Amino acid sequence: MLTHLFTLFWTWDNTVAKIIHWGLFVGDMCAEIHPPIDVQEPPRHQFCSEFLINAMLAVATIYDVERTSSPNSATQGRLFADEALRLLETKQHLPTLPYLQGIAILWAYEETLGNATTAAALLAKLFELHATCRFFQPDPRLYQVEAANKATRIHKATALIAWGFYGLDAKISFTYSCSMRIKKPMFPKPYRGDETSNTGFDSLNDLWFPYPVSIQPRLSYHKEAIDAECEFAEFAEQALLIIEEARTSPVPDYVKTKSIYNRLITRKSALLGRFTDNGNSLPAKVFLQISFDMLAIKLLEPFTRLSFLEFDGGQTSQSLSFLHSDSIISALWNYRTAFGMRHEYWMIHACQIAAMALLPHLSGATTQAEIFQRACELLHDMGKHLPLANCVLSTLKAVIAREGIEMPSGVSRFIAMAGKADRVHIKNICLDSDKARMMRARYTGQKGVNHQCLLRSIPYTDYLSTET
Repeated sequence: MLTHLFTLFWTWDNTVAKIIHWGLFVGDMCAEIHPPIDVQEPPRHQFCSEFLINAMLAVATIYDVERTSSPNSATQGRLFADEALRLLETKQHLPTLPYLQGIAILWAYEETLGNATTAAALLAKLFELHATCRFFQPDPRLYQVEAANKATRIHKATALIAWGFYGLDAKISFTYSCSMRIKKPMFPKPYRGDETSNTGFDSLNDLWFPYPVSIQPRLSYHKEAIDAECEFAEFAEQALLIIEEARTSPVPDYVKTKSIYNRLITRKSALLGRFTDNGNSLPAKVFLQISFDMLAIKLLEPFTRLSFLEFDGGQTSQSLSFLHSDSIISALWNYRTAFGMRHEYWMIHACQIAAMALLPHLSGATTQAEIFQRACELLHDMGKHLPLANCVLSTLKAVIAREGIEMPSGVSRFIAMAGKADRVHIKNICLDSDKARMMRARYTGQKGVNHQCLLRSIPYTDYLSTET
């Protein structure tokens, strides 16, 4: 089961997985399972910890859609998250890298499926600690370790992780229309000007297969995706400054916005063009495209009621906003057709931005109504398992009622279901001792797993209430 969950995480997550170096994380975890027999002192783990493992497993359960029909499926992720929170409280220390990574990943879980207050606190802590984390401050001594090849691995891993955090901040910031808080890394972009692999592990990243949908491998475009994400984050930082100015100014700067919007469209086309042939259906490309469209909608937002101002191709900001909304929903719709709804939480934010852009213009607009209905259907499907999607539907429902918007006929059944799925709190769950033992065995009784290492990472039945 642990292997299954980790595979789901690396296969489907396109948001927080990029702040982890897969090869060094696995190397550290394996070193704890099978420490060298000729080393007297235990190895120092710079890229792995119990806290990080539990946070990753919590998020991984979101992608375990084959188990969502089980009454215990929602509780499994909560168990891992609760254990991560316990470790976070009991092991307060200086911000090591796994500590920082675990906070970011745990935020993603709490934001999507857990407690909103906890999520906000984790996000604040993430930005506070990132500013003081020495890992992101280049130090020449970092490269004076054991051998040059190890120094090179650490240097490139540092760049990969630093840019991953920068990209994560970009996504968070433009989703909530605020300035970025993580500075652009001082390290060179990963793989830029270097065609060699990052580590021996990275050769595995050249192929990708949609586990467990299919085992047919395809090119992953791993390096192209990371490089494109880095460029997008740089562009997003510039665009967010314009968005912030427009939000606080009584008269938004049309010339500056039009200029950066045109550049955004040019970069979108160039970066997505790096994915060829079967790369078109890769989640990495789909979510990169969606990110560009989300940012474009945010840029155009202040001008949607100013029909006399023209943007790309002589079109108004409103018509372009419709096109970007359609692009988002169509991409997610095709993604669901190809792979099923894998519950990637970034989809929720994408649907929200697209739907909100369409909301004021539904009456009598058949095309916009169809796009909006598809957005609501996607949210409805995600809302069966992800409460954050239901929160978005509830918001749409409230805005429709408050503004007196004529709701498209096909939307009513999806909006009416808003709020049916609740956030899961472990204290509300009752499992008898037999079921608790079965759940423990499910995670710790797998063949081929070294229990001595991973047992500490599995949340035990202390977190299962036996009271009615």
